[in-house]
Amino acid sequence: MIVRGINMTKIKLESPGFMVHKKLKSMSQSYGVMMTGVPAEVLGQMQAERSIPSINKTGNLKQQIAKEVSKVCHMMTEPTQSCGQASNDVCELLLGKIEAEKFHFTKYEALSADGDNLKNVLENTAPSSTNLLIRFEIDREDPPIILVKTKNENFNPETAVRNKIYLLENKLYFLDKIGNLFNLGPGKKKCTQLFNAIGDSAEYSLCDPFVLEEPEKPEDFAISEIVDIFNEQKERFDFWIGSHSFTIYIPQTLGESPRQFYPYQAYFGSHTLQDWFVSDKDEYLSQIGIDKYIEKLAVLGKTTNTKERSDIYAEFFSKRGREAFFCAHLNEKRQPLRVKFKITEINPELALKNLQETQEFIDTHPGENPSDKVENYRNRAKLAMTEHLESLLDIKPESSPSLFWKNVDKKEQEMTDSSRYKKGPS
Repeated sequence: MIVRGINMTKIKLESPGFMVHKKLKSMSQSYGVMMTGVPAEVLGQMQAERSIPSINKTGNLKQQIAKEVSKVCHMMTEPTQSCGQASNDVCELLLGKIEAEKFHFTKYEALSADGDNLKNVLENTAPSSTNLLIRFEIDREDPPIILVKTKNENFNPETAVRNKIYLLENKLYFLDKIGNLFNLGPGKKKCTQLFNAIGDSAEYSLCDPFVLEEPEKPEDFAISEIVDIFNEQKERFDFWIGSHSFTIYIPQTLGESPRQFYPYQAYFGSHTLQDWFVSDKDEYLSQIGIDKYIEKLAVLGKTTNTKERSDIYAEFFSKRGREAFFCAHLNEKRQPLRVKFKITEINPELALKNLQETQEFIDTHPGENPSDKVENYRNRAKLAMTEHLESLLDIKPESSPSLFWKNVDKKEQEMTDSSRYKKGPS
């Protein structure tokens, strides 16, 4: 009876929801980029398409191809450091391609100042029967910080640098990041006054504290007034840019146990998803508790204090043991941040099926252990890249003699070597 009770407990611990996390982590640790399920040949061909502009068409093409393949093969076949791509990969593995695409087009919701809106969503779902995936995006505000003064005839919105404010003799414009032109509309007379008040330089800073906080010259007052005109209309524009992406998986709980959660992420220049799992950062963060984790995330959306942000970046976004390096290397700018999220339910049986299919794809590659399989995958990708570059550059394959003549040549070589051995060197 005791043994039976232990077995029942084991079955609970390895329920489908928990097994999804366990299998995803184990496979990612072992196989890295192979988890994407992209055939090595396709990976190599895609990299060849990206690398073709780097080849000098007038030089030694084969030599250049070999150099280019050698240069990028490690990057091509290593687990991605792109946070967004890592999130996409996790969504596809756990949801399947069709559901992942639907989830992609689901709208994000901004995390409230205390995180209560997300905590309320979690409280209203049954923890013992639901497996949840949350995708987070952290955006950084990137408003225009440069004013360009130019004459009407010199302004062309098609060629002008974007995300700047343009002061013309009778107009004040904002040209956003995607090329939309907005008339800030203070009127022709006011624009002329501002234009005449500002000096002859081509560009001016819109965030100089000495100008904005203690204006002295007419030029300072004019720039400060332009900043006020823009700020009154800020809500019209979207100048947020993506800063980080990551996912959290919350498997169903066991009985009355508190919710477990596992963050999954890569961070460019710092670590890959594989590195993240190898360092067990997902397990480490799960000890914080989901409510405390959400509350700390919400702090990022309401402070511009560099120290506070650095502490959270180090704790949440660095791999374990590299927190100090991460802070020194990737400290965020001072602009406000916006944390947003969207949430969906995972079918653990489907997720396990997707992971099993990925394992079957991996198993098609020869090798007695994971490192052998990864090496085989890497070599096939390199070969495919080489062959596709040669095809794109119209390099004809070297003509090889028939099998018959190969054998004749081989026998002649053997006879020659034999006679040399008998006679000795000349």
